[in-house]
Amino acid sequence: MLRLMRGAAIAYGGFLLALGIVAIAAGIAGAAEPGRITVKRAAVVSGATVTLADIAALEGGAVALAAVELGPAPPANAPRRLDGETILRRLEAAGMDASATRYVIPATVRLERAAREVSADEIRTAVLNVAHDALPAGETIRDLEVAGPVRIPAGDYEARVSTSSHGRAGRRRFDVQLVREDAVLATVPVTARTDARGAVVVARQSLPRGTILGPDDLAVVERNRQDVPDDALAAPAEAIGMETRVALAAAAPVPRAALAPAVVVKKGDLVTMVVETGAMKITATGEALEPGAVGAGIKVMNRASKQTVAGRVSEHGVVRIER
Repeated sequence: MLRLMRGAAIAYGGFLLALGIVAIAAGIAGAAEPGRITVKRAAVVSGATVTLADIAALEGGAVALAAVELGPAPPANAPRRLDGETILRRLEAAGMDASATRYVIPATVRLERAAREVSADEIRTAVLNVAHDALPAGETIRDLEVAGPVRIPAGDYEARVSTSSHGRAGRRRFDVQLVREDAVLATVPVTARTDARGAVVVARQSLPRGTILGPDDLAVVERNRQDVPDDALAAPAEAIGMETRVALAAAAPVPRAALAPAVVVKKGDLVTMVVETGAMKITATGEALEPGAVGAGIKVMNRASKQTVAGRVSEHGVVRIER
């Protein structure tokens, strides 16, 4: 009898132990805390990537899904919409238990990037800080036109200004890049009106077309470079000996385009033909069949032999024959 009672006790104890295991397992299964996700219809995000926490209120077990990524954030000045179906698919892929989670997701969510405004004055200051190195010598900024203010994602930034300006004296362009961690957030064009004083060659008096310029015909004055042609000469040596292609007014800047090499031999002129062969130099009288400036190739006719040869004008009235 005692043996039977002991066996029954063991069996009953085993039964209780089995019930305990079942109870523990049931407790574990029920440990998954219910969660709730309520997605907003509009949200402002601050990071480069949109997470569930950016756009939704999370309760209970749903808090574990806060870091689920839903795609890149929009630019600072270009809101966009995120499809509700896309949000649900991302959550399911991340392991959301639909049976334990209640969720409310609208058809679309309007996303806007948290932004800061960079003022036109901040951009002007960035350009002025590099202007001395970026502009040609003697050129200074009178005023700046800035396409601003500019909105960029919230946070610190660095302004990088192109160190070489584009344009001509009087009107230059700079590009200002707003950068964070080597990523360009925005590029802002800036136009600078400048004053550029420098030496300019001018005519001392009115000069007719065809004048061969000498030192007495020219003077050097200081002018604002924006008020003179782009090709205005800065040194008299560039003009002396040249011939005016157009008439020049007194005190007018002398542009390179207004000058041409002076014709020192005219068609029909009698010239000295020079032939050099080693130590021998032979000269003869010829007639220029074409006009030419110094260095120009022309044809001449030997007056004695009537033979036509090619030569190059070396100075006034002299043509060296090419062999």
